[in-house]
Amino acid sequence: CTGWTEQMLYHLGKIFVCNYWKEYLYVIDPVRDEITDSIRIGTGAQSLVADNKDRLIVACGGYRIPQSESGLVYINIFERKVEKRIAFSNNYPSSL
Repeated sequence: CTGWTEQMLYHLGKIFVCNYWKEYLYVIDPVRDEITDSIRIGTGAQSLVADNKDRLIVACGGYRIPQSESGLVYINIFERKVEKRIAFSNNYPSSL
């Protein structure tokens, strides 16, 4: 896939990749070296961390993308779905 990658995270045997220009967080199998899944999170993904509940938290909403929703996205990595979003009004997160 094409795009601008700000950050990757290796967690629980998978690599999770932010793509700043696309709406998806990509899941990569490091053994097969291929994308195995994607999770729609919105544009502007820049930074991600895993919390103590094995959820991913992604900072989204870059200042270079007009009309992008800035905030934090919490992802259940076992179900590969967004659990919740916390919106920021006029702030643009850059790192967690």
